[in-house]
Amino acid sequence: MKKVLILCVALALYATSAFAVGADLTATACPGNAGSASEVGTFDCSVGDVLQFFCNFQPNEAIPDLVAIDCVADLAVSGDLATTASFWDFGTANPTALGLSHVRPAAGCTGYLSTWSPVGSGEAVAYAPRSPSIIRMGIFCFRPTILAVTANQKLFGYAMTVDTGTSAEFNGGVGPAGCSTVPATMVLQQLSPGSSTGLPTSLLVAGSLASNCNLIGANGTTGSPNCLAVPVQRHTWGRLKSLYR
Repeated sequence: MKKVLILCVALALYATSAFAVGADLTATACPGNAGSASEVGTFDCSVGDVLQFFCNFQPNEAIPDLVAIDCVADLAVSGDLATTASFWDFGTANPTALGLSHVRPAAGCTGYLSTWSPVGSGEAVAYAPRSPSIIRMGIFCFRPTILAVTANQKLFGYAMTVDTGTSAEFNGGVGPAGCSTVPATMVLQQLSPGSSTGLPTSLLVAGSLASNCNLIGANGTTGSPNCLAVPVQRHTWGRLKSLYR
């Protein structure tokens, strides 16, 4: 009886580890690829280092007609987006610093399907302030044709870059402040896969193979991301769409 019980527990643990559902936000590379990390602790704003982030997801169910994803991400800073941390205000003070792409990179994200590969695919981002220290980003990726995906399939979501060359520290410039002095935390709050026929899909609100939270250090700051500074909130499709208006 004891051997049977041990075997059942072992099988349950194996099944749990083998089947991952959720959405990840990693730096430098996608989960399972060399260099993938949950924090960016060292970068040099004075020489214009470009930070890279990747969103990937694994749906909870098979989707025969995937055409889009809607995501909500929050960026929280330990400062004020209007003054001491204006570098991180991508919506108003520093819009050119943030780059967004639906294209899966040629290196660093092997093992993930290039979800948005057809010609005519694209992406969009909108911004909304949540508080003086938190900016919300609504991120949308789409394709012109349907894609059949399976439950738990590894899918590429989007690539995001932050160009520190737009900062006040770069080359003795006069850009927005806070690039090298104000740590930030980026949290992928949720990812909603979109079906062309409106098939219900599960809202992904936690990491699958890695984490949905990433620390962006300053002056070499490292440690655990302050995910609790950005409480998780679920959102309806209507509230998601309102970010793009």
